[in-house]
Amino acid sequence: MVVRKVELPDDIMNPGDLTWFPDVRKSLVREWRSKGYSWNRRWRKRLPLACGIIPEDRGDNDAHLSLPCSLAAEADHVEALLRLSRLDRDPVLFLRLYLILLDELCDRMDKLRGKLGLSIQWPTRNVNASAWANHVGKHRLALVVYHHPLYLFLDSPGGPACESHVRRLASEESGVVVVDGKTVDEDKADDHAKIGNTARLAVVVVPPLVEFLKDSLGRYAAFVTAAKGMATSTLDRFESKSFDNDLVERLRRACETGAATGQQR
Repeated sequence: MVVRKVELPDDIMNPGDLTWFPDVRKSLVREWRSKGYSWNRRWRKRLPLACGIIPEDRGDNDAHLSLPCSLAAEADHVEALLRLSRLDRDPVLFLRLYLILLDELCDRMDKLRGKLGLSIQWPTRNVNASAWANHVGKHRLALVVYHHPLYLFLDSPGGPACESHVRRLASEESGVVVVDGKTVDEDKADDHAKIGNTARLAVVVVPPLVEFLKDSLGRYAAFVTAAKGMATSTLDRFESKSFDNDLVERLRRACETGAATGQQR
């Protein structure tokens, strides 16, 4: 029987050196922005996801288009995470949030594709980002049943070389179990559970993080291209010509007043 320590200081293969991660995170920001996203809270300037799908003949009117505005807000959440340096010491937490936010953005576009009647052929995926989001980011049954799985990021120095070593050990029945893109699958959750309460050690091999981003950006590009060609009448369904910003401000002031009253009590 293999004796295993449970007082692990971290769930990273090399927890002592995380100096590589900030540069990886910053490279994701550059990739994100190179495709047209921009950090700007004025939704008409969030290019091209928001105003990119607004027909040019609309001009700069005061109408509020819920669809592009809401999608732009979803995109803002992604960039906010990419810019968040506070998670540079916790790549696993960053990974989980990263997968979830990208998957949610793609899911919004997939559902809107149907509501808008758009015919979109999604690009072929190099990684199954949805499966990773579901079974590594969110519904982690296959990982929870393991005891302290370790994460090997291929972005880390020596990551690919370490992967070769880990896979060799796994092939030798040494007690190492590799969890990667092929095994991140809900159909295999029961198989994982059967060996969860054993001395076997799971190692999650995380592909380069930019692969997940490219997957989402490819879908975004396909969505925007299709949305640009939709009829103006379709877009009208998502337009409010009398969006009341004053009402928003009144609600906020009411909340502030209520909070102040509560504190006085």
